[in-house]
Amino acid sequence: MHKEPSEENKEDELDISTRIQALREPLSVIQNSAYFLNLKFNTQDEKDKKHFEIIKKELEHALSLIDDFLLKSV
Repeated sequence: MHKEPSEENKEDELDISTRIQALREPLSVIQNSAYFLNLKFNTQDEKDKKHFEIIKKELEHALSLIDDFLLKSV
């Protein structure tokens, strides 16, 4: 049975969205873990603070890219 092109595109879009969402989930877990580690250690060392901030910014950026992609693929 041959599917109409529009049906195939819809399935492909769903598959891509599902995969992108699967990519987003571990990044969110890492983001939450970094947040709680930062709270627990509450370090005063400037180098440590800088690295926690880098992790935070890069995760926010990656999640933002994923969100943008998801919005455009819908």
